[in-house]
Amino acid sequence: MTDKERILIMLVQTIYHKSMYNVAAVQSWRDMNQGFLFGERELNVGDLVVAVTSFTPNDFLVGFYMGPPVEGAVGATIREIGTDRLCNYTNETFLKIDKDLIGYEILEGTQYEVYQKALKAFKNLRPIRFHSIDFDGKICHVKFRKMFSNKEIRGISFKYSKKTTIKSIENEIKKALSEVTQ
Repeated sequence: MTDKERILIMLVQTIYHKSMYNVAAVQSWRDMNQGFLFGERELNVGDLVVAVTSFTPNDFLVGFYMGPPVEGAVGATIREIGTDRLCNYTNETFLKIDKDLIGYEILEGTQYEVYQKALKAFKNLRPIRFHSIDFDGKICHVKFRKMFSNKEIRGISFKYSKKTTIKSIENEIKKALSEVTQ
């Protein structure tokens, strides 16, 4: 499954689930996302957006906002999910999709692969559990917690790439845990 397929499936599944079973969350989302017409509300680079006034299906209807097409111009540059392909839109209304709605399934490429490897690394580390992950350039920050608690107890940071292994992440976690117990 491609990044785009996975993200779109998770988006549809999550919106469907929330609309069927969590009326308060749906109303809250509607209140926050009343539409983003250029100039009305600010979109931030990296926001996941959906074009709502285009009726012709295309690869960029759901994508990541990358800024205006040209500095000071009206419109938006949208990056297709899972690629580096860009599209310049004008005369379009966008809705911002809260990335927290989908969670870490929003990650793409190597970042998603490292996230999956981090989850697997925690399977053998009891009573420690995965808490969160964040990426800053080529540095990955993984935080962990104790079982049955949501309070972060420690974190690790490391350079990541496609070659990052489950074992290397597991070793970093063990090293951080041994520093805590000393």
